[in-house]
Amino acid sequence: MKNLIRMLVTGIWLGSISLTGFAAHWSFFSNSAMSYFTKEDIHLFKIAEKDALEHGRDGTKIAWNNSRTGSHGYFVPTNTTTFHGISCRKVKMFNSANLINAKATYKFCKFNNEWKIV
Repeated sequence: MKNLIRMLVTGIWLGSISLTGFAAHWSFFSNSAMSYFTKEDIHLFKIAEKDALEHGRDGTKIAWNNSRTGSHGYFVPTNTTTFHGISCRKVKMFNSANLINAKATYKFCKFNNEWKIV
């Protein structure tokens, strides 16, 4: 009986830690530059992203800017590789919206003619 109670208490405690971590992760996103993007910002962002992935040379900056909202950013593709016929690229990106700036690097691979973050 003691073991059962101990397991239940431990499970509840671990569950509360997981929920706290989950909430902290999403609260971080709520203050990111992208969380302030308008539909027009997202459209311009996606055009530049696709251009960088499809046509950008490694080390070349592909910028986007929405003069109506002040949001802007850029992509820099790097380290293009092909493995078993699958193209992959690392992409450095910078975004700014509502006076919030963000930088990140992601690896994209092209599956079924679509770029996906891996």
